[in-house]
This record gives sequence, C-alpha cells and structure tokens, in this order.
Amino acid sequence: MIITDAAKEMLQESLLDSKNDCLQVKVQKTCCGSSLFFQMGKRAAEDQAVCVNEIDFVMDQEAAERTADVTVDCQNGQLILNDPAASDCSSCG
Repeated sequence: MIITDAAKEMLQESLLDSKNDCLQVKVQKTCCGSSLFFQMGKRAAEDQAVCVNEIDFVMDQEAAERTADVTVDCQNGQLILNDPAASDCSSCG
C-alpha cells in the first residue's frame, strides 16, 4: 500500500481528532467480487499493526494481500482510494 504525504497529513489529523490510533482494513465480499473497507479504530493489545508512511493499519492476511497495489491519496480535500483490483460494478441484482 502507498499512502501519499498529502493523504498521510489528512489521516493523521482525522485520527487525532477522533481519538483513534489506527485504520482497520477488511475485505468485504459483495455480489460483484470484493472491496476494501476502511474504518478508524483503536488498536487492541493483541493487534499487529502495519505502519505505512507513519499511519498504522490493522488488517488480516487477506486484507494485507489485497492492499498490496492500493494507493491512498488526497485530491481536492478528499481521500481517494486507487485500487486497481476493485470490481467495476454499478449495481447488484
């Protein structure tokens, strides 16, 4: 995973403001394949964190493998997730 410096600044500020210390990453299965789900959280004592550009991530092996080619950037004041493996599915069912 790549976290740009612009995204790092925004993430650090958001984590501090929300009194959280990591981003938790999970792989969600949908009818269109799988997608990544990120949420702010607090690391438990047993959690193994992966640090990317000074941001701690808690994720299982599946999420770690899935995020290998992901880039998180900040554009126009918004976080942008570039995930080449994401499914292009506009509707399910």
